[in-house]
Amino acid sequence: MGAMDRWTAGSGDRPAETRDARREAPGDRLPDDARTVLRRLADQADAAAHDPSALDPLAPDRTDLDTVVDTWAATIGPADTPDHRTREDLAVLARTAHRLNALPDAAALCRRTDIPVHQAARDLADLERSDRLAGSPRRRDDVLTGILRQLAGTDPAHAIGAAAELRAAARVLGGETLAEDSRIALDAREGERIDLGGGVVLGDIAPVPQADLVYVTTDGVINLAEVKATAQTLADKLRKDPKQLERMVEWRDAEPAARRVEMHISTDAGWTGMFSLLNRSDWESFAVNGLIAESIPMRINEIELSPDRLSALRDATLRAFESDHKAKSPREWFARHLPTLDAARDFLRPYGLDFL
Repeated sequence: MGAMDRWTAGSGDRPAETRDARREAPGDRLPDDARTVLRRLADQADAAAHDPSALDPLAPDRTDLDTVVDTWAATIGPADTPDHRTREDLAVLARTAHRLNALPDAAALCRRTDIPVHQAARDLADLERSDRLAGSPRRRDDVLTGILRQLAGTDPAHAIGAAAELRAAARVLGGETLAEDSRIALDAREGERIDLGGGVVLGDIAPVPQADLVYVTTDGVINLAEVKATAQTLADKLRKDPKQLERMVEWRDAEPAARRVEMHISTDAGWTGMFSLLNRSDWESFAVNGLIAESIPMRINEIELSPDRLSALRDATLRAFESDHKAKSPREWFARHLPTLDAARDFLRPYGLDFL
């Protein structure tokens, strides 16, 4: 069986997929005791942070902000008490949700088991604390409200996608490439004008209808990013809407010295989804090939992959697969040898990969 036949046999263009974690469906209404805890926390957290005596305890044995947050946190998952930073993150989440009249969404988020709730809360809190979310106060509130609704909603794909967008924004905030005065725009829409800080105003992003993440780097370039939770999700998007990449490239090429487009993938688990065939009858239609051809970098988890590195990673993977005559299809082969980029670094070294 030839390499192409093995690749396309048995739907082998997709990497092995793990079973989705089961979750408890969030309720439409909060129990009275949970609503009470959240509202008290949201009302009193700011004052209590500066003056603990200002906190009206929920019960005689609960006399400080940490204990109030612990009471809430104990109902949302882990049996052990969250650490101090997690309590602070949850307090910011509660205050933000209260301000946006979205406390039920915050509580529904915290009941989920299909996304890392504490990470999502931390990323939202970091974004809120940074005061670097772009746009008018109303736009910022609308963006955060939309994120909370997606995180709390009944569609797991929307919740996972919203968590990925928060993760991408938090990584940009915590990195070294964000321009000093730059703000981060989430969910930028065609026709909008958004102040990105530092004297940079994002004009109309047409022909791109919507951008998950836009920000300015230290080199003064405006970066427009598509954000997905997994490489497979990105491949599925490119297969469903092949014009998306063309639109992003058209926007970039209108001012190539001042604009950049990129892909952000939240996790490197299942990174081999980039090898999905966009056209099952075309051996050259790997999703990653379009990014390489258009010089679009990709960030997978914490790892930055330039187009040259994407090309080297692709070539090393193909050499390894083609040299293994026992491999029947990439699905099982990927799962066994290349489940993460850490595994790829070691496994692909003999095939010419010298980074990761």
